[in-house]
Amino acid sequence: MRPDAERSRSPTRPPTVQYEQCCRGRATAIFIDKISRFFFPFSFFILNVVYWSTFL
Repeated sequence: MRPDAERSRSPTRPPTVQYEQCCRGRATAIFIDKISRFFFPFSFFILNVVYWSTFL
């Protein structure tokens, strides 16, 4: 196959589809970050309550 023929073919997906997939992944990451902001401090608090109530 000639290199010119490969370049002349149009991509199967427009660039906007790739951009939307990228943004969808970013939105998922931001959602996980928002949940983690609550979950990790809360789990640390529960761990401390259980720990100190056991050893006091």
